[in-house]
Amino acid sequence: MVLLFIFDSSWKHGYCPLDSAEGGGSVIWLWVSLGGALGAAGRYFLSKLNGKLPYGTFIANFIASLLIGYLIPSLQQGNFSAFLIIGICGALSTVSTFALEAATSTKPIRYILATWLATLLAVGAGYLLAII
Repeated sequence: MVLLFIFDSSWKHGYCPLDSAEGGGSVIWLWVSLGGALGAAGRYFLSKLNGKLPYGTFIANFIASLLIGYLIPSLQQGNFSAFLIIGICGALSTVSTFALEAATSTKPIRYILATWLATLLAVGAGYLLAII
């Protein structure tokens, strides 16, 4: 959600489509919920790739970051963007899973740095792909 305020100039000064009728405020929660269900299912299936290293979580976070970077400048605000960005991407990537796996990793510093660097680069790459 923070990225929405950073990249979408119409959300300057605290405007959020969740709070207004023109943003679909009355049904937007349903779209976010549906997207969240899909994102959570995607995270579950990707977590099956976890072995000695948490590859599934890394891939889920990378994909969600790339999608968020791409979608922010590409979409208009409203139900569909909430479905994709807040719902799918929000549920696909979670800091809590990342933190748990970093805490239980045999090489936590490498995992933390690799994940943060990869996801920041993915957001930037997605953003550049969208504006090109």
